Amino acid sequence: MTIFFHPKPWLGLFQTDFVSLLEEPKRPSPAALPSDQPEPRSEAGPSTDEPAAPVYTVLSLPSEVLNSIFSRLEPEHLSAAAQVCNKWLSHAYEPRHWRRIARRTWPGDDAASLEHMLYEYKTWRLLATRRPRLRTNAIYVSRHQYAKTSSRAATAEPQAPVFLVTYYRLLRFYTDGTVVALTSPELPHVAYKRVRRWHSSALSSVDRDKPAPSIGTYELDERSLDVRVALPMSQPKFPAMRTGTMYMRFSLAGTVSGAFDRLFLTEHYAIMDHDGGDVVSYGSHELHGKPFRLVPVLGFRDKVYREFPLDDHKDLEQWYEMKRASRAAKRQRAANGAQE
Repeated sequence: MTIFFHPKPWLGLFQTDFVSLLEEPKRPSPAALPSDQPEPRSEAGPSTDEPAAPVYTVLSLPSEVLNSIFSRLEPEHLSAAAQVCNKWLSHAYEPRHWRRIARRTWPGDDAASLEHMLYEYKTWRLLATRRPRLRTNAIYVSRHQYAKTSSRAATAEPQAPVFLVTYYRLLRFYTDGTVVALTSPELPHVAYKRVRRWHSSALSSVDRDKPAPSIGTYELDERSLDVRVALPMSQPKFPAMRTGTMYMRFSLAGTVSGAFDRLFLTEHYAIMDHDGGDVVSYGSHELHGKPFRLVPVLGFRDKVYREFPLDDHKDLEQWYEMKRASRAAKRQRAANGAQE
């Protein structure tokens, strides 16, 4: 009989190797052997009367140790631990763990105001997971693409080539009302390092030569799920750039209840410092329908490309390579004609 073992990720939480135990051949008992056949002996030597060493698993940990471990977990990890077994479920649903998460998520609210909200959400766990919030342990990412046509005079081609331009916008929110924003043509796993470590002292020498992220403020209206972001328009790398303040307005939404993993841009404009404080509108209709998607910081490199596959980038790189080869061939033909 053939036994097929299907992958069970929860078996990795235990120290016992169940697969090897199932595959280990069973030793026949002395009663099942014929009378004239001697009992098989182990290759390791004669057996002793010493008791076998006990096998300890994570399930054998005392409750005090489990509570100490769970008190240091993030909300998503605490929810995942609750799906292991009934013992972990009871410890993961302890109110003190979710009260700690709620106080850390809303540090501006005192204990009395948080306890008053229990009348609406019933439990600390529902308060920490269902109350509208901006996720601070993740980055909101959006990808934008548009076609750009170059002039025929600049390329010396019979038809003007069309280029597909791709850039990304990244937003990182903090509990103190600070938001870090970055617009970059780089791939997300390269650009997010400057959003995660946006202090100049934490950046590497290579990242210091690139445009720095903008540091602004944000406000969240929990009733209307309206998010208002204000960012300064200034870049030390480009001192001649016009300065001002850029304002963005988002609508917070979620794919499931309590996720809050989507930001839809509804308004986008800037007020310049000079020229009488004129207002520049960017037209939010171009970005409407392309939400900012939530990507956790832990495992960002792998998870971001689940939301934004790299197929478009491969096609874009092949397109750029083809255009470069075509221009190089034309320049070579022009040089050969000039020599003749």
